[in-house]
Amino acid sequence: MNTTIRITQVDWAATSWLAAGGYAQIYQLDSQPAVVAKVGLVTLAERDRQERLANQGLALPVIDYGARVMCPKGLGYNPTHEDVCAAHGTPFRDDAGRWCGCQSAYDILLMPLATPVVDPQTYRNQLAPPFAWEDVAAFERRVQDMLGGTWDAGDWNIAVYEGRLVALDLAPHTKKEMR
Repeated sequence: MNTTIRITQVDWAATSWLAAGGYAQIYQLDSQPAVVAKVGLVTLAERDRQERLANQGLALPVIDYGARVMCPKGLGYNPTHEDVCAAHGTPFRDDAGRWCGCQSAYDILLMPLATPVVDPQTYRNQLAPPFAWEDVAAFERRVQDMLGGTWDAGDWNIAVYEGRLVALDLAPHTKKEMR
């Protein structure tokens, strides 16, 4: 995997949408298929939590991070999980109750691609040996304990990377943690 790619080098026209969360979209980089970009609300505190857990093998490593990065047309976060604006695809809100998020500044975090333990579209089990659901439950408790119980633990936020379970979506949930 090329861990030297930087946000400024990403060809945003050559990305594939993978999933949506509450505050961000996940895109796979076509030129670097082993790398994904989380685009939306990704605070510095979330980046720090991910790096801290990655150092212990419990989260994906952070390849690059940028706050308030200008994104091109047709790419960006919107709170209804639609991918692009009215002028470029699925509607956002504009003056008639829709708005456009094109060419807006978003936070971006680059990280390796991992395999979710449940399919993000169908929530069907994708967990494969050697892991069992008991392993997932123990992993959830360990990460929550390390973060003070403020992680959005659930099968949808756990993946497998390099043969181990890793936590996804490490956004802080309290004002104190966001500092």
